[in-house]
Amino acid sequence: MSNSSLSSYTFLIIALLCLADFSQANQVNISLEHIESYQAEYVDYEVDGENRSFAGSWTDRVIIDDENITRTVTRKPNDEELDLVRTVTADKVTLEPKYIHQRFGSNLEQVLYTEFKQGDFHQFYLSSLESPVRKSKTRFAEPPVEINLQGIFAAALPFHNETHINVIGYSMGAVPALTRIGFEIQGQETITINTQKYLAWKVIEPKSQWVYWVRKEFPYLIKVSHPSPNGTTSVSEIKDFKKASTDHLQEGDLFEN
Repeated sequence: MSNSSLSSYTFLIIALLCLADFSQANQVNISLEHIESYQAEYVDYEVDGENRSFAGSWTDRVIIDDENITRTVTRKPNDEELDLVRTVTADKVTLEPKYIHQRFGSNLEQVLYTEFKQGDFHQFYLSSLESPVRKSKTRFAEPPVEINLQGIFAAALPFHNETHINVIGYSMGAVPALTRIGFEIQGQETITINTQKYLAWKVIEPKSQWVYWVRKEFPYLIKVSHPSPNGTTSVSEIKDFKKASTDHLQEGDLFEN
């Protein structure tokens, strides 16, 4: 995940809309039943044609308890200081969002917080410690599903060759709005990272051009790519990973053993 592209992604979080009295997760067989708590580390590259250069690293920490799934992403561009810490929590069965807490920018002084309560979408944004908090509240007709789980959400989709899944999402900002978005599952590919080979499903979100290579087996998210504003492509590949119980997944314990 490149620094420039994730900055713009900060203000765009996509979710799904439930249908009738059933959740969208049930309608299209989206399920997290096979996902277990884990930690993983990814290396980020900037790709420009045949040139590929190191761009940083990020960690992915997923905790699943009796009620929720919580995903925390921390990013270090070029192995410098952290410039992003994002935590997303959703109901693990319905995938309805509960909250997002994100700190980003220099010294992590910018704060974005969203919360879904009784059909209302609350948004709080603080650009600096000296600035006032900007607040907004938007009513949604139906509870959405939390697509900002990103690669883990992609791993929860039903995998079939040439599957097309259309959903309703929303954009954040001054005026949050619903928008239609689609996923395309384009079959399986063998991904080679160093000497390790992974057979993974290729999932594309054509509107944003994000591509995920995911599996039902652990590790779930193998590779991610997306365009950067400067015309290059950001490519992230898995480096280290381990399963862990919620009792053992504590802050700072990544790959200590």
